[in-house]
Amino acid sequence: MGSMAANRVIAISMSAMLFLFSFPSIGANAAEANNVNITVDTGLGRKLISPYIYGINDNADLTGLSVHSIKQGGDKLSTYNWENNYSNSGIDWFNTSDNSLVAGFNFNEQKQPALAVKGLIDKSIEHNIPYTITTLPMCGYVAADGNGPILDDQIAPSARWISIQNRKSAPFTLNPDLTDNTVFVDEYLNYILNKYGKSGTSTGIKAYALDNEPDLWSTTHKVVHPSSTTCDELVDKSIELATTIKGLDEHAMVFGGQFSGMKALISFNDAPDWTSNKETYNWFVDYYLAEMKLASSAQGKRLLDVLDIHYYSEDGVPNVGNVVNIEDYNNVELNKVRMQAARTLWDGTYTENSWIGQFGTQYTPLLPTIQASINKYFSGTKLALSEYNFGGGGDISGGIAQVDALGNFAKEGVYLACLNPKDENFKYQKSAINLFTNYDGNGSSFGNTIVKTETNNIEYSSAYSAIDNANESVLKIILVNKNYDTKQTANISINSSVQYKGGIVYGFNSKSSEIAALHGIKNVIKNTFTYELAPRSVVELILTTDGAAPQITTSDYPYNVSQTFADTNLTEITNPSLSNISNDSNSSDSMTNAQTAKTSNSNISDLKTTATNKTTSDNHSRNMPFFVKFIISIFVILTLVGIGYLFLADVFIKK
Repeated sequence: MGSMAANRVIAISMSAMLFLFSFPSIGANAAEANNVNITVDTGLGRKLISPYIYGINDNADLTGLSVHSIKQGGDKLSTYNWENNYSNSGIDWFNTSDNSLVAGFNFNEQKQPALAVKGLIDKSIEHNIPYTITTLPMCGYVAADGNGPILDDQIAPSARWISIQNRKSAPFTLNPDLTDNTVFVDEYLNYILNKYGKSGTSTGIKAYALDNEPDLWSTTHKVVHPSSTTCDELVDKSIELATTIKGLDEHAMVFGGQFSGMKALISFNDAPDWTSNKETYNWFVDYYLAEMKLASSAQGKRLLDVLDIHYYSEDGVPNVGNVVNIEDYNNVELNKVRMQAARTLWDGTYTENSWIGQFGTQYTPLLPTIQASINKYFSGTKLALSEYNFGGGGDISGGIAQVDALGNFAKEGVYLACLNPKDENFKYQKSAINLFTNYDGNGSSFGNTIVKTETNNIEYSSAYSAIDNANESVLKIILVNKNYDTKQTANISINSSVQYKGGIVYGFNSKSSEIAALHGIKNVIKNTFTYELAPRSVVELILTTDGAAPQITTSDYPYNVSQTFADTNLTEITNPSLSNISNDSNSSDSMTNAQTAKTSNSNISDLKTTATNKTTSDNHSRNMPFFVKFIISIFVILTLVGIGYLFLADVFIKK
């Protein structure tokens, strides 16, 4: 009887131990999450930050938001008729033609041509936004009227549509002919330039996007373009429209691609003619870049300044949904995933919960992979995410994801990024942007030059640091605590040519989206100190050599935040020999560029191999904190004592 009891105790204790050690959510990474080590080196990794990564789409509420770029885009711009201001919604709203793009103007104003562009420029002036982008149609037809939904027998071509052409081949007029049954893009551009000036002027449109998500025309605008867009069609139309733009405003930036997401990047959403090209190229991005470079070389001028992608995270929770589409802020698991989701852009060790994590890991991390393609196929092309979102606009998880996105846009050299909010109330995403652009409400911002910053725990913390130019007298560090319910102590060590005494702190957390002044820093000793962060919080530390707040200036950028930055090199400041991001219309791949691309591809290959070899437990560490190990040890000791007692009792009973 005693031996059987001992065996039962052994079995139970072993099962309990296995349960405790295998259950993933008990204390996962708590020790690392409670204390993180942040290292900053102000002399390494210096790279100018494009101010245009702090952007927004023009359909958003800009109240209380400080941004440096604004994009006018979306499905309606694919069918916008600048002559009468009508457009069609596509499947977004029953293929309805109306004048909603100019609904904010009165009836008499709505008769003015190109009124939608006036709305964009008015908004940019009101909110002091220097960089404007509008979208030009190239789908084939624009709305002829505002008479509501398109019926089955009214699919283009029909009286409900007007053909669009890039070139008029006749004198332009500022009073377009509404009876010629054709809309001309070059006349549209001429109207914009005459009314607002060229891209180099204060009110001129700085950039033009080549339509909107052409890979989805046959879905979104099936009443205009029912057949699938082919690779050749996209390239041909892109070249023709880009040539038209450059012919009228040679310094205006052309944003090409407008790809809707990862499937478009890989195969142009399985375009009919992709199979004939996919053996030559790694993915569709390579093909598009190569074709646009070939056309640019033939014409002697750059026809693609910026490769533009749209990115809406597909990360999520099985049987719940993805982080962008589900707004249930009470779903803790979804909130936790959202705080990790941006890692797909930059972290080769992260595997997201989506089809991309299952079948598309050869294309991640996305930003370095795209940059490698640019280096190889059309060096000097800039990169933009003119629409993106990680969801959670009204929740701290969305604010944290937004901070991570902006921090890595800066690190990876992204040229422009415009948040496209999903929530009407995106207060946390606003605060995340403002932390970089206007943290104190007086115009103070993150530095213009990113510097090397690392954390020893990328799952539960993030850190980004910046200075202005080479001036290290003020150092700004943004810290993120992704712990859901636990405080976090950041142990910060700085390698700099100057000694910091202390500084001020601003931040927001799960209890409030408002950026507030927090307790300052006074305990900096030999450029090391600690700072405690609340659960799910973001802070910006502003460190100075005297410990006082730095003097507020009109701008932390040393250059004018204007079109002039379009020609500024986003390059490693510490290594001028690296390939510059150039706007040279005759640029070609040199041996240095080829070697850089080869090295980049090699590094990405290494990351892919590492990511492939890692297991899920590697990506989400199961290390247990000390107190859990202590409890388990006591449990084991007591179990062994119990077994010994039962064994001795059994012996004495037999005697």
